[in-house]
Parts: sequence; structure tokens; C-alpha cells
Amino acid sequence: MNTSPLRPQFAVTLACPSTEVLRRLCERLERGSQKLRRTRVPGGGGGGRGSEAPRDRDFFVLTVPETEQRIYSPWLTVEVEPEGKGSRLKARFGPHPQVWTGFAFVYLASAVTFLFSLAFAAALMTTGGSPWSLYISAGTAALMVMLFAVSRIGQRLSRGQMAALQAELLSAVKDCALEPVETA
Repeated sequence: MNTSPLRPQFAVTLACPSTEVLRRLCERLERGSQKLRRTRVPGGGGGGRGSEAPRDRDFFVLTVPETEQRIYSPWLTVEVEPEGKGSRLKARFGPHPQVWTGFAFVYLASAVTFLFSLAFAAALMTTGGSPWSLYISAGTAALMVMLFAVSRIGQRLSRGQMAALQAELLSAVKDCALEPVETA
């Protein structure tokens, strides 16, 4: 598994066609201990709106049961797509979408504030003023470092849940696997 700073991910090449992988995933994961959500992909091979025809690509979200969910609990986003005669399964861990949106918003707002305060300090320095906005820059830089540290702590706390989600996903398709899990 790739331990990228924010969202770890992995991928597997499978010998089975994608429609078979999708069937196996749905059958196995809907009976499993983890919670499965399936989303429709526009143009994913299923025909028209509301069609139940077989699709050749799809997205899933696999989460821990609600009784075990914490603010740091991971969501495993899974994409299955055709590749030659087989298929490719790509998975990426992330926090609950509301947590991720809040994190991204605070990080973006901090970055914009950091850049604006630096530009303001430069303008003050060119006019001979005191660059007091450098204190704001330092504060927002510290906030961004703190957010990064919090994301790493959340990953560490959720390591067991991430391993359980990955194991359940891979066991659902183990009969189709051509290549071992690879980082992406």
C-alpha cells in the first residue's frame, strides 16, 4: 500500500472480466462485516438511467460498520474498470467525505491567507512600513503543519480499520488476482 501523506492507495490487476469482479464484490461484500455502498457511474456500461443491465465499470465505497465508526475511520473508495481481457481494481483510503471537505477547506483557506499575508508583508516592506503580517503568515504556516500532523495521527489511529477494509476487499476477489497488490 502506498503510504502517501494524505490518502493511501493500492491497485490490483485481475484476470476476471470487470463484470465478474463487480458481481463477486457485490455478493461477497454485501454479506461481509463491512458496510458497502455502490454508486452508479454515468456511461458505465449499464444503458439508460435506472437500468439494471450489467455494467463493466463501477465505483464502491467500503466503510466500517456504523457502530465502529469514529471521526478518523477510513472510507475505502474502490473503482473497477476493464483492462484487456481482465480488469483493474483501484482503491484509495480517505476520511468521511464531510471530514475530508472540512480538512480541504481549512487547508485551502490557510494557504490563501498565508500567501496573502506574505504579499501584504512584501508591500509593507517596499513602502518602508513594518511587515506585521508576517506574524499571520507564521500562524497560518503553523496551522498547515498542524493539519498535516493531525492527518498522520488519524491514519495511524485508523491503521487497523484500514487493514480490515483492505483484507475484506482483496479476499472478495482473491480468485481473480493475477498480480499481487501494488502501490499506485
